[in-house]
Amino acid sequence: MRIAVFTLLLLTNLSLYAQTFTGKVKGKKGELLVGASVVASTESKSTVAYCLTSDKGEYKLTIHNAKLY
Repeated sequence: MRIAVFTLLLLTNLSLYAQTFTGKVKGKKGELLVGASVVASTESKSTVAYCLTSDKGEYKLTIHNAKLY
């Protein structure tokens, strides 16, 4: 039982090391962009995370800190 509780607590803490960014992508004229790529990268241009915008121009990008090292 102790091992199960410890494992559950450990996994819960690992999920806290992520950041989620949300928003909408709009063009120059204010129109929502569908299927646009949203990319998070490091200073050395390595891709950390990416996603595409929805049919409403919305995105949800989750970056796990483990990928930054």
